[in-house]
Amino acid sequence: MVATRDEKKSLYRLDVFRDTAYRRCQEAKRLLEGTRRGCDGAVACALLSTECALKATLLFGYDVTYDHELPDDMYHRYFRSKLGHALLELYRALPASVRRTAVPVDEVVRLDQRDRYAHRYGAQRPRLMESRPLITDAEAVVTWMNRVLS
Repeated sequence: MVATRDEKKSLYRLDVFRDTAYRRCQEAKRLLEGTRRGCDGAVACALLSTECALKATLLFGYDVTYDHELPDDMYHRYFRSKLGHALLELYRALPASVRRTAVPVDEVVRLDQRDRYAHRYGAQRPRLMESRPLITDAEAVVTWMNRVLS
C-alpha cells in the first residue's frame, strides 16, 4: 500500500526553511570574503536562501507548519516540481496577507533572472562586483522574511 502525502513524514517545515534561508545567506556572504575569482558558490547560496525565505513565508501565510498541509495544487506546484525553484512564481503564490508587507519585489525579480542551475554547477562564474549585489538582494529577502515571521 502506498502512503498518502498526509501519512508521509515531511522534512519541509516552516522552521527548517527559515533556518536554511538564514544559514545560506550567511554562507553566501562568507564565500565572498577574500575572493577575487568566480563567485558561483556565493550566488548559488544566495538563490537558495531566497527560495527558502519565500517558501517559509508561503507556509506562514497559509498558516501551516509543513509543506504537505498546503492545498494539493500548491503542494505539488511549489514543493514537488521545478516551479518551486522559480522565485518570482513563489512570490506570486504568497497570500495577500503576506504580500501586503513591504516585500522586496525588485530584489526577488533580479534574483529570479539568474539561472540557479548554471551557478549551482559552475557553468556561470560571476565576478565579485556582479555577485555582491545579488548577495545583498538575498539578504534583503531574508531580512524581510524574519520580519514577517516574527
